[in-house]
Amino acid sequence: MPVTEAPYDPNGNLQHYPANTYQYDPETKTSANVPCTWRPNEPFTATLKLTGMERGRSAAYFYLADADGHEFPLFMKDLHDMLVATDVTHGIVTGRWHVVKRGQNYGLRYLGPADDADQALLITRAELIDALAQIHIPEMPLPKDGVITLSAESLADQILTALGVGGPEVQV
Repeated sequence: MPVTEAPYDPNGNLQHYPANTYQYDPETKTSANVPCTWRPNEPFTATLKLTGMERGRSAAYFYLADADGHEFPLFMKDLHDMLVATDVTHGIVTGRWHVVKRGQNYGLRYLGPADDADQALLITRAELIDALAQIHIPEMPLPKDGVITLSAESLADQILTALGVGGPEVQV
């Protein structure tokens, strides 16, 4: 049975086992119960780095983290399958990922290499925000309907310029 939703903690980490967390409030000196967030389970492309391992009661598993520090558990079986299927350099691998469930636990499964379109430009959220801040939109009179329309191609060109990338290898 496919997994349609996966549990995440308040910091955006995939939970190995769905559980509530507790958040301490220093003003009231009380702890509040914070339930996990269930997100739709859709395949995604990411560059992840192996950051550690743990042993639970029923299984050993590894942790992968993205550039923003979000952690994802990876079952031992799925680590083996990933190592056989792709190259891992200094513990870093880029590819397509999906959350799977084994027993009561959740972890990532490597689906394969990222599509060519996915690999064209991989940047962190911070790099994108910085690039968006650098975009120059020329001043122009506001149309009567109050809507300014920019083509997706011109906006993408400005983002690539702000990121300092471009040329024939980058497709928009």
